Amino acid sequence: MRETVRDERTGWRDLTLSRRHRAWGVDCPANDIDLLVEVARGIPVAIIEYKRANANLEDSYQSIRSTEILADRARVAFFVVRYERRREKWFFRIERANAIGSAFLHSESSRVPLSLPEIEYVRLLYRLRRRDDRAVLALPAFQNEPLI
Repeated sequence: MRETVRDERTGWRDLTLSRRHRAWGVDCPANDIDLLVEVARGIPVAIIEYKRANANLEDSYQSIRSTEILADRARVAFFVVRYERRREKWFFRIERANAIGSAFLHSESSRVPLSLPEIEYVRLLYRLRRRDDRAVLALPAFQNEPLI
């Protein structure tokens, strides 16, 4: 069991509050949520914890697990997604999903882990929202992409 509070590692957060909360001790843990709530027409449909491709998920276990519990209680899909950019191309790998997320992926004939190029990942996000995923092909970000 950890006896000290972890130092801030990335410097991306509001460090003033982060440092102050750490001063409250190990018996007052909190998650600084590094995720996105995916929304369709104002209704949450998924919580996605994004991690860089080289992130150690074991270091984030408690944070990931508590967020998964939150998603379960909210009855929305939960995914842990690693991302990386190689030669100006983005790639996404769904590493973990709660039961709702797994059911969605299985309805898509996919299983975890699932690796996707950016355009296919965005199409999956559209389907998650019950939107026409063909609309992704018209997005400016994908105008020069080869069709898959």
